Amino acid sequence: MKLPSILYIYDPLCFWCYGFGPTLHKLFESLHDKVHFEILSGGMYIGNQAGSINQVSPYLKTAYKEIERQTGVPFGEKFVKHILEPGKAILNSEKPSIALTTFKSYQPENIVKFAHHLQEAFFYDGKDLTDDATYIPLAKLFGIDGEEFVKKMHHPDYTRKTKEEFKIVNELGASGFPTILLLTEKQNYLLTRGYIEFEPLYLTINQLLSPVS
Repeated sequence: MKLPSILYIYDPLCFWCYGFGPTLHKLFESLHDKVHFEILSGGMYIGNQAGSINQVSPYLKTAYKEIERQTGVPFGEKFVKHILEPGKAILNSEKPSIALTTFKSYQPENIVKFAHHLQEAFFYDGKDLTDDATYIPLAKLFGIDGEEFVKKMHHPDYTRKTKEEFKIVNELGASGFPTILLLTEKQNYLLTRGYIEFEPLYLTINQLLSPVS
């Protein structure tokens, strides 16, 4: 029998998704033996939506404090001082999303961990996600040759697959991130569109997975 799936739709540059990362990891640790986990990149900052933080999301300079307050997840000093405050960093989701797609070709079972490490590199360590060098140590964390990983990222197949994910997310109508769906053989359920804490989410999933007596 096919396992039900949790479909997590996020964007590597989504502030709220970063705050949700530890919750998703806890959910994975609690349910990975019952549920298959899949992550799709939403393409939050692509095309005309990409640009400097000051242009596309100036409110983020203050909003991150509210995210810290609600989620308990800290934004790193390097991110705040070198990315947020100068306001010159370019928000473009394509390359980090390609990295996520590329990682799936290696270790899809570890996609939840990689997705959060990818966000930590940006939101905590203040790394430049447009720089190939950022992805070498990320790959090595999972025992993957970093240079090989970056080379694979540049293969057109992974750009194509990533753009297909953006299209799927658009067709699903996932207009906000994070979005979480529970997919079962009988029905699909929208669990949340936006941040949610672990306990109510875990309770809802267990209720939906429990057989009707």
